[in-house]
Amino acid sequence: MRDVLRDRGIMKGKIGIAGVGATWGLYNVLVKVLPRSRFISCTEEVDRLRMVKTENELRIMRKAAEIGMAGVEALLETEIRILRAMIEATRPGVSERDVVQAAVTASGGKLSMWYIGHGYGVGVDPPFLTDWSIHKRKEDEVILKTNMVICYEPALLVPGVGTSALEDEIIVTALFASRWV
Repeated sequence: MRDVLRDRGIMKGKIGIAGVGATWGLYNVLVKVLPRSRFISCTEEVDRLRMVKTENELRIMRKAAEIGMAGVEALLETEIRILRAMIEATRPGVSERDVVQAAVTASGGKLSMWYIGHGYGVGVDPPFLTDWSIHKRKEDEVILKTNMVICYEPALLVPGVGTSALEDEIIVTALFASRWV
């Protein structure tokens, strides 16, 4: 490091440090390598310079936003398809297994969370719609009944990015599932 700084003529004088990226360890190394230098904070000055972007920075940011939005739109389309399938499967007499299977099928195998919904009573109550619902014994399944309120919230995982989920509250009615609002 000393050689690089010497080659650039930075062995003494004031040296600005901006942002929170400079760790205490780095600061100590700089003080040791540059004992004749004085270090000052220039975070505010650099932050002000960063407020206004160059045309190249704007181009890169627009491209990143375009890519991000395409991902968000694809996630939303899939999540809406899953929610619709769950709602369409919701009827009195249908089991929790049927609703979860509809979600799994509609997701094309992309459903990533073990937990995709629950009932509402006083709080978060049964039925708990999970991947385990598909494996329950018939006698342990919850059968949907008229006027049950269920919260559907399937989630999709994007590896290395995060998880996205939509949520909708559903009332089980005699003829069809009704959205809460």
